[in-house]
Amino acid sequence: MKIGKSIGLAGVFTALVVLVLVWTLQTMCLEQGTLVVLSLTLIAVIWYTYFTHQLAVKREPLAVAASIRYDRQSKEVLIIARNPTNCYLGTRLWVEVEVYGQKTDLGDDYTGKTVWHLTPYFEIKGHFSLEQPLKQVGKTFSDMVSEANGENQTRQLRLFLRVAWEDEGGKQGAYPAPHRWYFDFRRNEFVYQVGPF
Repeated sequence: MKIGKSIGLAGVFTALVVLVLVWTLQTMCLEQGTLVVLSLTLIAVIWYTYFTHQLAVKREPLAVAASIRYDRQSKEVLIIARNPTNCYLGTRLWVEVEVYGQKTDLGDDYTGKTVWHLTPYFEIKGHFSLEQPLKQVGKTFSDMVSEANGENQTRQLRLFLRVAWEDEGGKQGAYPAPHRWYFDFRRNEFVYQVGPF
């Protein structure tokens, strides 16, 4: 944004200088042809400055790509947020994990309180152990595997991921709805859920 303002100020300054020169030359009774050339030059400078300014302030559409990965061995869930734009973004993540419908607490990093700073074309990775939310409701991974069946697999453990972002100029964005997964304890993997719960 600062670049655009400085280009705009430079254009205004250049236009004023050219206007003063044109006025000075006109008062010195120069030929009409010279006045026309200088006037056309002034128009070209203003035109160039305007479109250069428009290019400087034009931004890519803002977005953050967010996903999860699961490591079967360590039972770690990776939360990945990637900035595919050329802007600096402050990103907030909301990760909600429900075990049999009971909400669990993963800390400030995943409740939208922490701002994750994403530089252009960079990604950040947060993580938590799958055992952490299970412990909060008095369950273990083994308990969940033994309780798993076809009827409850989509309700045993569900994960919701919401993302919001803001660029350094104050422009904001967010996903309209959370990404949703359930954990299939029989297959030991997260399954992305498209339809209703």
